[in-house]
Amino acid sequence: MKNYEGIQFICSEEIDEYALVQYINNHSEANFCDCCGKNVPSISIDKLSEYIEECFQKEYGEPYELGAGYDKEEVDYENRFPLLTVFTTMEMLQDFLFETEYELLLLINEKISNSYWTDKDLYNPKFEDLFRFNWDKFANKVKHALRYTYFLFGQEEDEEYEYSIDVLTEIGEAIVDLKLIREFDKDTFKTYRARQHDLMDIVESAEKLGSPPVKLAKANRMSPAGISMFYSSYDSKTAILEVINSKKPKEMITFGKFVNLKNLNLIDFTMLGYFSIFENKKPGYRSKYGFINSFISELNKPIIRDDYVHVEYVPTQFVTEFFRYYFGSKHNIKVDGMIYHSSLNEKGKCVVLFVDSTLNTDDSILAPDKTLLLHKTSIIKEEVEYYIKKFKL
Repeated sequence: MKNYEGIQFICSEEIDEYALVQYINNHSEANFCDCCGKNVPSISIDKLSEYIEECFQKEYGEPYELGAGYDKEEVDYENRFPLLTVFTTMEMLQDFLFETEYELLLLINEKISNSYWTDKDLYNPKFEDLFRFNWDKFANKVKHALRYTYFLFGQEEDEEYEYSIDVLTEIGEAIVDLKLIREFDKDTFKTYRARQHDLMDIVESAEKLGSPPVKLAKANRMSPAGISMFYSSYDSKTAILEVINSKKPKEMITFGKFVNLKNLNLIDFTMLGYFSIFENKKPGYRSKYGFINSFISELNKPIIRDDYVHVEYVPTQFVTEFFRYYFGSKHNIKVDGMIYHSSLNEKGKCVVLFVDSTLNTDDSILAPDKTLLLHKTSIIKEEVEYYIKKFKL
């Protein structure tokens, strides 16, 4: 255990939290660390503690100063606020800096002026909880009550409830604020699509391996039956795992690589990693991160592969259509699809492109009028049984 008694300056190696590491390196005040003894950029304990307190204050405050109800009969201060969870400063530090040395946290704790904290929302629900509640409400409505006329009547009805929010608008604004839209220039987006089929079927063309024709388009997480979209993955393994039916080991799987022939604007939900309270962002930023993560959990739910109509898909299908048409017009950008984490391969990424069967090709001569080109030299065909063994399914 290190001894932090009497130290004035510390370097970023003493803090195991990425946002604070960045802050220390960007706001160093000295070139010597009292703790490790190295000649490295360092910051004073006072300045670091002041910044940590400022970050806490974006989302938390002293309960009495926030106007919380107060029961002076309780002995312990943190128990004097009915219905609120109150944290000591040390508890906050241990929660957000759980891998930092305890002795260093004790030193920072002494420098922070505030001793007790509670959520600034007090008795109101957190925004991510509010989103989850309203998402469930929205999902139930479009599944069972008001589907095709939601934009005419559904939103007006929601406004009557005290804690109603427009989930579609909030998702759209969060995507813009969190900068989740990526632009891919022509020939820079490569993606793999796989298909399982009978032994004698030849699946070696864009017509057979690309987006299905509308008459064969089944209901999927993002698209209803009859609407053709292009589902694919960042790598061949994920593409195979997304389609494989291991109960039919003698069937075949064919996959190939497609490349974009036009610029694409894609909403990339995989860009949303852990977001620290110590990021230098305006208050409320982490709330957007929280409720977008709630929405991503809906996108990542496993697909049920059969011929039944699944109303559980309707909410995400609805939001996909919102991205495709309404969102783009409001924010003056054409959205061509989404990138999201695979539910079947932990490290894999999946893609849905708003590209139907008429926009796939394997003929470079016709390419200018199309969106995706299949590289025929990339096509590989193997028995399902081969992948069952390879991936230990």
